Amino acid sequence: MIFAALFLTIDTGILFFIRDYMVLLIFMLIWGFGEGGFWVMMSPVFSNAIDESVIMTKQRREGIYNGIQTFFGRAAMVAQAISFSTIHTLTGFQQDANTQTPLAILGIQLHFYIIPMIFILIAVITLWKFYDITPSKARKIKETMAELKL
Repeated sequence: MIFAALFLTIDTGILFFIRDYMVLLIFMLIWGFGEGGFWVMMSPVFSNAIDESVIMTKQRREGIYNGIQTFFGRAAMVAQAISFSTIHTLTGFQQDANTQTPLAILGIQLHFYIIPMIFILIAVITLWKFYDITPSKARKIKETMAELKL
C-alpha cells in the first residue's frame, strides 16, 4: 500500500506538467494502476489494524473503526466542496465558458494534481510511520486471535 501510494504521489506530480492530451491519457492509465494497488490493499491493511486492536483490547470494535473511516470519508467530501468553491472563486473560473483564464486553469490544476498529491503524500508518511504490521507480525496476531477464540 505504501508503494502504491508513493507511486500515486510521484505520478500525480508528473501529471501537473503534461499538456499533451494523448500523453495525459497514457499517464492517467499508468496512474490508474497505482490507484488500483492502493484500493486493493485498503481492506487487508484495515483488517490487519483491526485484528491488532482486538489483540490489544480483547474486544471486537469493527463498528467503531468503520464509523471513523466513514466520518473521515465524508469530511473529505465536505473539504473538497469547500476547496472547489474557494479556489474557483479566487481564480475566476467561469462554469460555462469555452476557455478559461490562465489563473482559472491553474486553479483546475491545483484540484487535479497539487492538492491530491499533497494529501497522498501525507497518507504515505502517516502509513509509513504508524503501520508496523509485517507478514510475521500478522501471522502472530492471527495465531493469538485463534488462541483467544476471537
